[in-house]
Amino acid sequence: MSRGYRELNVLPPAAFLEPADFATSYDHQPDYAARQHALGVLTSLQAVSVSISCSGTWGATLSNGVVTSSEGIGYHAHTADLLRGFLDGPAPVIVHRWDGPAGGTVIKPRTCPKCGKAVAPGIQVFNGEDCPQVWQRA
Repeated sequence: MSRGYRELNVLPPAAFLEPADFATSYDHQPDYAARQHALGVLTSLQAVSVSISCSGTWGATLSNGVVTSSEGIGYHAHTADLLRGFLDGPAPVIVHRWDGPAGGTVIKPRTCPKCGKAVAPGIQVFNGEDCPQVWQRA
């Protein structure tokens, strides 16, 4: 089902934890679905954070800049797969709403890419290890 931005932009941040709810009537290309999911995971692996803006488009903060997109989650084809990739990746996902907190709402914290456990803010990989038990403060 395709929805307009007016409807999508009033959804609460927690709604984005259910990617299947953002499927569109244009989601009928399995190869593109797989590419969108892979892009979501890759973006998350490279990002400090992934954001969904008040207008429903996505972006990512990287260590050396930002990436912005005109793709609206739940509006453009296979953005549900992209969102699933963001949620499967390690970067925190932040949803911004006009009536929400200024910094947005974190719907998924940073997680360890190997074990999937939540990682406290300010923690980064130490000595190439991938599990939070051996991570240390930045």
